[in-house]
Amino acid sequence: MLKHLVATLLFLSPLPALAIAPGVEQANYCANYTADRFRLTINDVSITNFRQSGSNYRVSWTIPNYRGRGYCIVSKYNKMVQYRVEKEPQQHSGNQGPNEKRFNNLPGYGNVIVNRGQAAIGDKQYFLLRSVQNSRTYKWYARCANNSDQVYDHRGKYVGYNRALTVMFPYVCEVSPLSQNRPGKPQPR
Repeated sequence: MLKHLVATLLFLSPLPALAIAPGVEQANYCANYTADRFRLTINDVSITNFRQSGSNYRVSWTIPNYRGRGYCIVSKYNKMVQYRVEKEPQQHSGNQGPNEKRFNNLPGYGNVIVNRGQAAIGDKQYFLLRSVQNSRTYKWYARCANNSDQVYDHRGKYVGYNRALTVMFPYVCEVSPLSQNRPGKPQPR
């Protein structure tokens, strides 16, 4: 009887919580740090390898779409110990292409070149916003089937409240497969 009672109590006791694999938090920290540094979305950064190195973790990263790579050394407490760029992500430079248009004096970004039509996934139309001053490229998106204030920055933060940032929306959505209007027509409010 005692054995049966012990077995029942063990069965009913809560199971220990599953632990996150060692290094996963540090890999996520490195990926977020890299996305912020290059002003990309977290989806643009790939973690190719992470392993423990002493009391820290070495996390290798790539940015496939921009051909960049490097690594982070992150402490077990999620502090950056070292950040190394082995190959700088390619920045777009030169003249405007056929799918690009310049917009001036955008708050926080200055003069920019918008490259539309990067991809349409779900209800999001992606586009690139490149700073003329420092050639940094940001991947933004708009919801072309909705109102013209549905614009989101490279971190997914809603910026449609700022009319000065939505000036590029009609251009971005002009050829979008998500647009409910014919090409060239402005979106209704």
